[in-house]
Amino acid sequence: MARRIRDHRLDSRSARDCLVPNPEPYWARMSHGCYLGYRKGKRVGRWVARWRSRAGRQIHTTLGTADDTFDADGLTALSFDQAQAKAREWFQDIAARTKLGRPKGPYTVAQCMADYIAWLSDAKKSARHVEIYANAYILPELGHLDTEDLTTDCLEAWRAKIRRSKPRTRTVTGRAPAYRTEGPDQEEADRKARRRSNGYLVYLRAALNRAWKAGRIAKSRDVWMRVEAYKEVDRPRSNYLTEEHSCRLVNTCEPGLRELVQLALLTGARYGELCAFDVRDFDARNGTLYVRRSKNNRSRHIVL
Repeated sequence: MARRIRDHRLDSRSARDCLVPNPEPYWARMSHGCYLGYRKGKRVGRWVARWRSRAGRQIHTTLGTADDTFDADGLTALSFDQAQAKAREWFQDIAARTKLGRPKGPYTVAQCMADYIAWLSDAKKSARHVEIYANAYILPELGHLDTEDLTTDCLEAWRAKIRRSKPRTRTVTGRAPAYRTEGPDQEEADRKARRRSNGYLVYLRAALNRAWKAGRIAKSRDVWMRVEAYKEVDRPRSNYLTEEHSCRLVNTCEPGLRELVQLALLTGARYGELCAFDVRDFDARNGTLYVRRSKNNRSRHIVL
């Protein structure tokens, strides 16, 4: 049986009558992070409960009306003991929901990214580039941190450091990372740096959001959602293949690849879409190709 708490201010109707009406409840600590409160009203009071995580996230709920004017029946009016019992049920429900799927001990950013990459692989989505970017830019700075200890300030500092760093070049696995220098246009270099940091923030947010929805992270996701992406950093490409360049590209390709390149030039479709085309997708009457499933899982028609 759970231990009954005692509080001389709340444990009797006469004691509660002496309290001054206050919008802030009178709190009694039941256990670490778990509190039972009494909100004194002008005529009748209400029992409330408050749960607080290690990271400071708080959740409140109203348990019911206090037995200030009516005898306690456990439903319409709750005594101090009945309010404690109802609060314990609510705390147990919170614990079950917040610990769902969460391993014992700290749930680090590294574990969070690993779970997200595994989910991408199971969902047959591209996960290799996410793994590469996570190993290069996310895990060295944040991988050791418990997700419950993340703050908006530390995420802002991480993103600012990425923005100041030089872009990496491809290197052989196992070798030290190599960096390249941007062009002399400092404004363009800064735009590219802000765009890169936006991309890495998207991957980190996606992993944290998925863990939060699964109950592995108990704190509010406002911590990382408050980190706003840099604006006006995307710039459309202005280089296009001329007809001469297209012919040279096609003539350079080996047989088999040549047809695929020709189809890409005619349609502008992605590689995965090109490989998924079937004869039935071509409509000769309308001169269109039907993309059954695109990158964003939507279908569309390509006019030829």
